[in-house]
Amino acid sequence: MDEQLQSLPKILTTVETLADLLFTKQEIMTIVEYELYAGIPGFNKEFHTAFEKGKFTRMIKLRKSLLQLAENGSHPALEKSFILYDKINASDV
Repeated sequence: MDEQLQSLPKILTTVETLADLLFTKQEIMTIVEYELYAGIPGFNKEFHTAFEKGKFTRMIKLRKSLLQLAENGSHPALEKSFILYDKINASDV
């Protein structure tokens, strides 16, 4: 258990990195051998947080790229940008 606790920060960083690379939660659980850490109190929550952070990091990168394409004249990117803009405005209501 001590070994597992010491490696926990590295495992969570790996989870975040893999989520940023668009691996699924199930794939990541297999890669990091989730079951070895499942008994650690709070691990499930920390795993989920690291996964979400990696996923949102990728979303930020994708949106930046999309907006750059739209600014450079890509019509499909421009249309998708308007859809995202409308989504943001709808959530503010």
